[in-house]
Amino acid sequence: MNASAAGTGLNKDDIKAKLNVQVDKAVVNGYPYRRLSIDGTASPKMFEGKVEIQDSNLAFIFNGTVNTTKEKPTYKFTLDLKGADLHRLNFTTDDIRVSGIMTSDFIGEDINDINGNIDIRHIVIVKTTNVIL
Repeated sequence: MNASAAGTGLNKDDIKAKLNVQVDKAVVNGYPYRRLSIDGTASPKMFEGKVEIQDSNLAFIFNGTVNTTKEKPTYKFTLDLKGADLHRLNFTTDDIRVSGIMTSDFIGEDINDINGNIDIRHIVIVKTTNVIL
């Protein structure tokens, strides 16, 4: 792992940092994710920047902002999910693979409070060898 961080704050509630992180391997839910990079600014309730993973069973690029510090949280980002094998990632016992692109620009605390746009396109869901969507 290579990482650099510069910021302010002495505890988890007021920290704000500029991050540049490259992780060769991180095990989550029993799966060893590889080639993760994070470049952005983070605080306890906000992230602005780019997150990319180029693992053999998960590849995506997130670019944007998630900010839940305000009364009305804001979400403005693009998530390009190039592919995820949910079985190999230990999320399901079924052979399910997904991909798609999500672009969001909205505010709101929950489903009843959302105002803005969410665009989901190029969705592909495959179970075993059957294309579901």
